[in-house]
Amino acid sequence: MFTVLVNEKASDEVLEVEQKYNEIRKPVYDKRNEIIKSIPDFWLTAFSSHPAIVELLTEEEQKGLPNGVNHDKKGNKRGLLEESFFTWFTDVQHKEEVDEEIHDEVADIIKEDLWTNPLTYFNNEVDEEDFDGEDDEDEEGREGDSDEDDDKEDGEGEE
Repeated sequence: MFTVLVNEKASDEVLEVEQKYNEIRKPVYDKRNEIIKSIPDFWLTAFSSHPAIVELLTEEEQKGLPNGVNHDKKGNKRGLLEESFFTWFTDVQHKEEVDEEIHDEVADIIKEDLWTNPLTYFNNEVDEEDFDGEDDEDEEGREGDSDEDDDKEDGEGEE
């Protein structure tokens, strides 16, 4: 029980610090947003260039990505009949099985990577290895371990 209380307190304090620095960053982000509004298809290009996000966006959703950050539409909104990228951020669930870890991961990617570094993706400067690194490390580890370790165990290669 003590650990739970400490973790909750830590989470609350982290949230307070994040909110404090978000307020400090706000003028910079506001200025950035004004500039971005003048760049055609900025967010479409940034989202479409992110290797983890582009796989999740349908063609229809890509067409609907706003040019600016504040994108308010007036009128009646029709519900989406199929599961889509944008339904991940709503309270409405179209399927019973929703994998919260994937939703959290997508939100974290947008919050911590795409939102903070959109020019990296707009300019297509993304390093694909950053997203495949875990798989590559596992493969390298297996390859390197199996050959060298087998030789040393058999006494081969030693002088």
